[in-house]
Amino acid sequence: MPQTIKQRWHTLDAKRRGHLERQRACASLTIPALLPPDGVTENDQLDTPFQSLGSRGVNNLSSKLLMTLLPPNSPFFRLVVSQKIEDELRGADDETAVTKLEKSLSAMERSTIRHIEKAGFRAPLYRALRLLVATGNALIYIPDTGAMKVYRLDQYVVRRDSKGEVVEIIVREEVDPEVLPAHLKDLAPKAPSAEGPTENTAELFTRARVVNKSWEVEQEITFGSAKQGVDPLSVKAVEAVTFPLDGCPWIVLRWSDTDGEHYGRGLVDENYGDLKSLNDLTEAIVEGSAASAKVLFLVNPAGLTDWRDLAETPNLGFVTGRVEDVVALQVQKHADLQVANMARSEMIERLSYAFLLNSSVQRDAERVTAEEIRYMAQELEDAFGGVYSLLSIELQKPLIKRTMDRMQKKGELPHLPKGTIEPVIVTGMDALGRGHDLRKLEAFMQLISPLGPEVIASRLDVGDYMDRCGMGLGLDTTGLIMSEEKVVQQKQQALLQQLISQITPDMISQLTGGAVSQAQQSPAEAPPPTS
Repeated sequence: MPQTIKQRWHTLDAKRRGHLERQRACASLTIPALLPPDGVTENDQLDTPFQSLGSRGVNNLSSKLLMTLLPPNSPFFRLVVSQKIEDELRGADDETAVTKLEKSLSAMERSTIRHIEKAGFRAPLYRALRLLVATGNALIYIPDTGAMKVYRLDQYVVRRDSKGEVVEIIVREEVDPEVLPAHLKDLAPKAPSAEGPTENTAELFTRARVVNKSWEVEQEITFGSAKQGVDPLSVKAVEAVTFPLDGCPWIVLRWSDTDGEHYGRGLVDENYGDLKSLNDLTEAIVEGSAASAKVLFLVNPAGLTDWRDLAETPNLGFVTGRVEDVVALQVQKHADLQVANMARSEMIERLSYAFLLNSSVQRDAERVTAEEIRYMAQELEDAFGGVYSLLSIELQKPLIKRTMDRMQKKGELPHLPKGTIEPVIVTGMDALGRGHDLRKLEAFMQLISPLGPEVIASRLDVGDYMDRCGMGLGLDTTGLIMSEEKVVQQKQQALLQQLISQITPDMISQLTGGAVSQAQQSPAEAPPPTS
C-alpha cells in the first residue's frame, strides 16, 4: 500500500530531526523567532540571548546580501540569445537586426525587474536571507499570482539525489477549515464534546517531486487529530499538476552545500563556538557586574557602632562609633572579570569579521583612509565568493525564470521557444570579479599618470582601455565605442575639412582660371585629324 503524503512527511521528518535541533540552537543565539522551539506560538515568551552581536550580524549580512543579489534600480541579470541565433542574425543582410534584438531583450529585463519590485519580492527575500544566515536553509514559494511566501526549516522537508539536486519537497501547513472550499469543508469531522462541537484542525501537505523529468505537485489535507478524539481523515485536495524541470514554483535555498547532506548549514553554524562562548561569557560578566554593583555594609556586632544610628542618620549627620566597626562588602572579582572581558572582546572582533560588521573593516586609529576601508571590505567580501556562486544558481536564476513564467502567463512578456534566451547573472560573484579588474585598472592609471599625457597617449591603446572599463562596470560597449576603422575615417574627414577651410577665394580663382586656360589651348595643340 503506497504511503500518504502525511506518512511520507513523518518519514523524512525523522531523518531531519537532528539537523533541525542543531539549527534551532543556532537561531537561539541570534534571533530565536527565526526558528522557535517546537510547539511555541506567538503568545509564548522566547529566551533572549545575553548578547546582541548575533542578531546585528545576521541583519547586517542579510541586508548586504540583498543589496548585492537584488540591487535597486538596476537589473541583476542579462538576457542573452543562443549562439546559433546570434550568428544567424549577424549573417543576415539587415545590419540592425542584432541591435534591435538587444533593445528588445533590454526592455524585457526592465519589465522583469519592475514586476519583481511591484510584486513585493524584496521583503520576503530579506526574510529568506535572514533564515539562510542564521539557520542555513529556507524555502520560497512563488505562485502564478499573489505574493511570495517563505518557509522556515521546521515547515518543510527535502530530499536530494547524489548530485545534490532536489528531487522531493513536502511542505506542512496548518490551515483554518473555514477558508477551505465547500467540498472540503463539509468533510471535516466534528469532535465529540458535552459542550457541543469544538474547533477542528486541518493540516495541508503539499508534495513536489521529480517524475519523468518534470515536477509533479499534489496536495493532501488531513482533518482532526487524536487529541481531539477524532480519527484523522486524509483526502486529496487537488489533482496532481506538472511543471517543467526548470520552472518549479518551489525554490529550495541553502547557505552552503555538503556532500551527502539534504540540508545546508548557515554562517551561525560555522561560528557556533564563538557565539556560544560569547553568550556564556556575557552572561557571566552581566551577573558578576550585578553582584559587584550590590552595596552591603557589615557592622561588627561586638563594636560600639549601632547600625540603626547609621541607617537613620541623614546625610552630613553625626553618629557615635568607630570606623573599624563598619566595612563595605566587596566581591573582589575585578581581575577575573577583566580576563573574561578580554576574551569576550577577542570573540567580538572575530565575529565582526565573520558577519561583515562595519567596525570590522576599520582599524582603531584617528585617521583611516577611504582606500584602506575599501581594501579591507573587499577582502571580507571575497570570503563569501562561494556563497555568491551558490545563491546565483539556487536563488537568482530560478527567481528570474519563475518571474518571467508568471509574466508570460499574464501576457506581459512574449512566449519564446525554449532555449532561445538564457539569463546571465551580473551580480554576486561575477560582480566581485569585474569590480576587482576595474579597481586594478584605476590603480594602473594612477601609477602611470606621472609619465605625462603625451607618453600615455603614444603608448596606451585607448580603445582597449575603454573596452575593459566597460566590462568592469558590466556594460555592453557594442556600438558605444567606435572601431579603429571608424576612428581613421573620422580623422580623414576632419583633415579634409581642415584643408577645405584653408582654401581662399584667390586660390579657387587661380585653380579655376588655370583650368579654363588649359581648356582653351587644348584645341589648338591637338594634332590635325587624319584623312
